[in-house]
Amino acid sequence: METLSEPELLTTQTVADYAKNALGPLGDDSPIKVALELSAEEIGGGNLNYTFCVKDAVGGGCFVKQAPDFIKVLGKDAKLHKERMELEVKYYQECTAVLGAVANEYLPQIHHFDTNQMVFIMDFLAGYEVMQATLNSGTHTPAHSQKLGTVLGLLHAKTHSSKVPKEVAEKFTGDFKNEALRSLQLEYVYSKAFRENEEPFDGRPARECAKTVHSNEAFVTAMDNLKSLYKGEDATDLSLCHGDLHPGSVMICPQPPFGIKIIDPEFAVYGPPGLDVGCVLSGYILAFSKDVQLGGNGTVQHECATQLWTSYAKAVKEGGLLDQQVEKIGQDAVGFACAEAGRTCLGFAGERAIAIPDDSSRINAEAACFALCVKCLTGREGGISLLLQAMAEC
Repeated sequence: METLSEPELLTTQTVADYAKNALGPLGDDSPIKVALELSAEEIGGGNLNYTFCVKDAVGGGCFVKQAPDFIKVLGKDAKLHKERMELEVKYYQECTAVLGAVANEYLPQIHHFDTNQMVFIMDFLAGYEVMQATLNSGTHTPAHSQKLGTVLGLLHAKTHSSKVPKEVAEKFTGDFKNEALRSLQLEYVYSKAFRENEEPFDGRPARECAKTVHSNEAFVTAMDNLKSLYKGEDATDLSLCHGDLHPGSVMICPQPPFGIKIIDPEFAVYGPPGLDVGCVLSGYILAFSKDVQLGGNGTVQHECATQLWTSYAKAVKEGGLLDQQVEKIGQDAVGFACAEAGRTCLGFAGERAIAIPDDSSRINAEAACFALCVKCLTGREGGISLLLQAMAEC
């Protein structure tokens, strides 16, 4: 295999040749016909990495991702370790070992990994859409939620610190410490959006509803507790987590059999299992708030959230977790969901904002959603039932 002699960023002009050289040795197992003319386009939306789709002339395609040593959206001065991609690949490897024969149903196949360039090439998921898009278009279904809840429950139960040998838990803790990206999340997800006088990333003025939490002791305490959980300080309740499983990190096939694929696990941590469940739930909360603001009743989103938790709880219990452990995961999930949805409503999550074009309607939706998030986060001891009830009452 040929690689560039010195690390340099791939572009739409160079990525097709890179893919051709990298995948050529695979022969018939290559996802693209390298002997044919290839085309390439950049895929937008990511904050950290450069991503491309390379296609051949007969319908074959692959996804190429490169991790630079900086945060793409912030520029080259915002340094970040490029080796995060090694962790991403390691997460896929561990999940494949856990899932066994069904791994291909939930995870994309990696065809090439270049540790010099920090590039990997995996399946291009033709026919799949980002979950965020399916939530906004209404094509997301309870069947998708059932599959997502089941696979998360299986992964979490089989790697849970109470179910694996002590030395395995210690290895997971060390391998997935992920200090750099954990610090990034602690700042940008759990701190910055809720501090006074911070400017939103979307260029709009600070939201009036944000002022309700600056002096809210219950909210501040709840966020502090959530940060401690995220850092993995409760060693009795840890699982291998994707770490950033928002609706931009799940690909959805909107047609039967309603497949799902989990992508972009570079924030992977050995952390509280409620983290992954909560990140997914945040997408349902935001889509629910949009639907209600536009005159709907949020029934589909409520049903999807219910199905996600029902399937998840069933899977982790079958994996050996006790009722009280599952109850705690639900409480934590509500906290993580409301932190993620809340910071999105305040303009600190970029493209995951509530997708309403009209400014006035969007502001109203954000304010209502944020109020729901504050209520449920500060009362998260009520668990998933509290969240679902709060949604039903909107």
